[in-house]
Amino acid sequence: MSDSHGNASIQGLGGQAGRDVSFPKPISEEHATQTTRLPTNYARIYALVCEQVPGHHRTAHELYVEAHKRFPTMGISTVYRGLARLRDMGLVEEIVVPGGDSAVYERAAPPHSHFHCSSCGDVQDVAYQLPSNVLRRLSRAQANQITDVSVTFHGICRGCASSSAPSGSSP
Repeated sequence: MSDSHGNASIQGLGGQAGRDVSFPKPISEEHATQTTRLPTNYARIYALVCEQVPGHHRTAHELYVEAHKRFPTMGISTVYRGLARLRDMGLVEEIVVPGGDSAVYERAAPPHSHFHCSSCGDVQDVAYQLPSNVLRRLSRAQANQITDVSVTFHGICRGCASSSAPSGSSP
């Protein structure tokens, strides 16, 4: 699904203000190198992250496997360093899910939440963010300055629920 600007979107719970999560169109390795002045290998890693289907998340190892297929001389440490630099630059998001095997990565996008399936380990985007008035109240009540929010819902995804449901019944 895409909007009038060609951005792909993820259907979710509706989120604050009822918006879906929109991701800009994927970019090429050449475009990443030219516009962000990234070293070639980091631009290649960024292009791989941008090629992911919106809402799909891959681990550093999965990205390394794909990078190594295309660029056999690229090492796993290059992928990890590249992802760290891209994260620090705000180009990719590193999602650390409690209970997950390892962090997963996606292209930077507007604020949204995630759903982690405790059965298969899949991480899905959810178009929801905490309302700003809730964050302000929490910040005042705790006398802390909240600078970042990460919301992850945990449960069983639709695919796992339907595969474990007895035949003839619906989840």
